[in-house]
Amino acid sequence: MDAPTSILYEIERHCNNYFNPANDPNGKRYYPDAFLELAIRIYEFTQTVIKDNGTGFTNDRYSENHDLEFSSWQKAFSRELSIYKRVKFI
Repeated sequence: MDAPTSILYEIERHCNNYFNPANDPNGKRYYPDAFLELAIRIYEFTQTVIKDNGTGFTNDRYSENHDLEFSSWQKAFSRELSIYKRVKFI
C-alpha cells in the first residue's frame, strides 16, 4: 500500500520539508523509505479518527475553532515527525 499524495503533502507542510535540495514545493521529491512507511501509518491512523471531533468557543469579539481531526495525527506522531522537520536528507 502506498500513502496517498494528499497525506504526503500534509506531512510535508507540517514538517516544512519538501524533500528536495532547494526545499521547493514544486520540485521533485526524494522521500526516504522510513518517511514513506511513516506516511502510510499516519494515513491508516487518519482513517480511524472520528470525523466530527471539533471544538471551539466564541465571545463578543473573538472566536476560535480547532479541527481535531487533522491535529490528532500531528500529536500522535510528533516524536517520529520531528526528525523530518526542516532536515535535508539529500
